Amino acid sequence: MIFKSEEDLTSFAENFGLSLKSEQLPLCLELVGDVGAGKTTFTRALARGLGITEPVTSPSFTISKKYYWSAEQISASSREATSVSKNLQNSLVHYDFYRLDDPGLMAEDLAESLADPHTLTILEWANTVKNILPKNHQTITFKVLENGNRELIFNDSTIWGASCSEISPNPHAPAVKTTTIHRTESEVTSSARYRTERCSFDDCERRTRTNSELEAPNASSIASEHQTLSLYLDTSDFTAKITLTDKSGRTFTYEDDLGREMAEKLLKTLKTHLEEHGKSFKDLKKITFMSGPGSFTGLRIGACIVNTLSHELDIPLYDHKGVRRKIILPDYGRPANITPPKK
Repeated sequence: MIFKSEEDLTSFAENFGLSLKSEQLPLCLELVGDVGAGKTTFTRALARGLGITEPVTSPSFTISKKYYWSAEQISASSREATSVSKNLQNSLVHYDFYRLDDPGLMAEDLAESLADPHTLTILEWANTVKNILPKNHQTITFKVLENGNRELIFNDSTIWGASCSEISPNPHAPAVKTTTIHRTESEVTSSARYRTERCSFDDCERRTRTNSELEAPNASSIASEHQTLSLYLDTSDFTAKITLTDKSGRTFTYEDDLGREMAEKLLKTLKTHLEEHGKSFKDLKKITFMSGPGSFTGLRIGACIVNTLSHELDIPLYDHKGVRRKIILPDYGRPANITPPKK
């Protein structure tokens, strides 16, 4: 299937999300393609069709992200009467195994998602977990053609349905955004390396600049639009991963290798990245925190920061599974290793 524009691709994915029925779950979709081929764009549009309104971003650093939507909403969207409980929620779990040579504990997490009868599982870079995937999983291969069009190849096209493109827009979903997605990623490390990545449907370019080529981020990129921001923070290791998302859905992602100075530098680092866009903590409207598993020290420091910011700014706080929390309690993923006191 050939898509000549981003709008065509997102319309197709959104309409499939709109048409998806609870009885089709569990469902596993494996997305195969190079960086910039449109896998995250496809997932974001599919989620929008399901009625998921929170920003859907690539789980490149967090490995997985989970989003919820109500079964009742799907039934209403597809104009079908069901006896589904109003309290029942379905989930979309998005995995990206690009950074993992060995999935480790994430293989168990994936197995649980695949077995959950209320879960749509979407995977990228799934070679390391091929042996876990169900035989009936759907594979979609994304190819970038010479003319810039995208070709999607399905191992089984029956579930997508010829009428998918004829479905009316989801009344519960936000309007389709056709603006280009910009992602800026920098690392504040001893090497002072700054990397900019700009990805869109029609143009994808990656540039790496060393110290001698260092350029300041475009401070007006957010400030000129006078938009409030959402913050995503991951301190599950000694690298603070910070993502700022504006209302248009653009993301600006930073990696700061703070090491053992995270306690002293994390808050200041957050402040610095906000100021690069002419913003301050008061411009934050929502905080999401990767609550675990991970480093005991990193999770404790990050949880302390987000809990304090949420309380002082009076803004909603969510864990990485999309559940709103009054406070975040770190999920270390294993019992604490408490060192006996010295005599």
